[in-house]
Amino acid sequence: MRIKFFAFLLLCLPLPALAVDIQTWRLDNGARVLFVENHEIPMAAMRVSFDAGSARDPAALPGLASFTAGLLEEGAGKLSGDALAEALDRTGAQLSAFADRDQAGIQLKTLSDPKLRNAVAELAGLILTQPTFPEDALQRERQRTLAAIAQGEEDPDTVAEWKFYEAAYGQHPYAHPVIGTRAAVPQFSRAAVAEFYRRHYTGASAVVAVVGDLSRAEAEAWVRQVVGSLPKGEPLPALPSVPSLAAGKLLHIAMPVNQTYVLMGQPSIARLDPDYFPMLVGNYTLGGGGFSSRLMEEVREKRGLSYSVYSYNLPLRREGPFQAGLQTATQQAGEALKVMRQAMSRYIQSGPTPAELKAAKDNLTGGFPLRIDSNAKILEYLSLIGVYGLPLDYLDTFRQRVEAVSAEDIRRALARHLDPARMVVVAVGTQPPGPDFVAAK
Repeated sequence: MRIKFFAFLLLCLPLPALAVDIQTWRLDNGARVLFVENHEIPMAAMRVSFDAGSARDPAALPGLASFTAGLLEEGAGKLSGDALAEALDRTGAQLSAFADRDQAGIQLKTLSDPKLRNAVAELAGLILTQPTFPEDALQRERQRTLAAIAQGEEDPDTVAEWKFYEAAYGQHPYAHPVIGTRAAVPQFSRAAVAEFYRRHYTGASAVVAVVGDLSRAEAEAWVRQVVGSLPKGEPLPALPSVPSLAAGKLLHIAMPVNQTYVLMGQPSIARLDPDYFPMLVGNYTLGGGGFSSRLMEEVREKRGLSYSVYSYNLPLRREGPFQAGLQTATQQAGEALKVMRQAMSRYIQSGPTPAELKAAKDNLTGGFPLRIDSNAKILEYLSLIGVYGLPLDYLDTFRQRVEAVSAEDIRRALARHLDPARMVVVAVGTQPPGPDFVAAK
């Protein structure tokens, strides 16, 4: 199957549209492949994503997904972690593991020379299909992870983020930090890692995005080298829906910092929600458009309460968060929060003005070519399309979908998904912004 979209390069003079074909197929083991052929530079890149993010962590072992991904390169087949690293160095390729709430896997980039490309594929295939999870590597990864958690506990932005997810998502799998917790990490055993890998690193769970200097036949062979020998596995159960917040929560985390860090929001939309584009366009005016946003105008420009204020949506497989945040002097944190909440409430009720709507659309459509102006960016979009089951014409229709959004669409979507009275507000600083805040546990 092929679908076409057009990327227009933003240069001083207009250029003809550059047609890009997205080709897609499935392997016998169920792995889905999305491929863009591009011979402009002699490079090839692949991203292999599995439904193995932190949302799949066992309830008693938060962080196991990220921990497992981090161990993939620490030994595979008969090669130690050092031997794998040395072999990759000889090819000049780049290979790294990743994990977030919805997915985990590996990404690699190499010269497209067949000899180098095949050498990298052999190593990547070994890493994905025969990881050994040696005990000494587990011990190092435990120490590294605990050190990263300790570092996060000293960073007010990270602390606010962790506490926000915990308060907003409660018992849902999105609630805990991707990296895990101090209590859970020491319990990560080799048996637990191996079982998580066995259940989640399967063909049925895999989405493979490929971009670069390859023919279709070469891409098919390359993908088979990397993931073709994975077992098909069994489909995973759907993640539970995220319950709506019944009431707002005001939480204070005491830290000896010079400013107060404020983060507010709530679970909002899933990636396939029909309101995705109204929320995207609407948020540009609310807090995603920098100095042209309502929050920036009310909080910074009119009152000088914060150097920066922002908002964004992060749609996930299930309802991801809407968040708005700022940093401000401790003595004016209460006022800044009040202004931010009021500006948000007014915007949800009124939506954008005609001028604001036009500015949002112009920015999102005019800047879209820059989102697909490199192989790396196209690779990310291919993976996004595959992981979340977006239509194959997503890139082709992006600008049309943005242009089709009306002010009424935005008002309805905002009213449906956002309610400032039921948002979680986390404040990190030396004192709470107001008397209604309670100490976070």
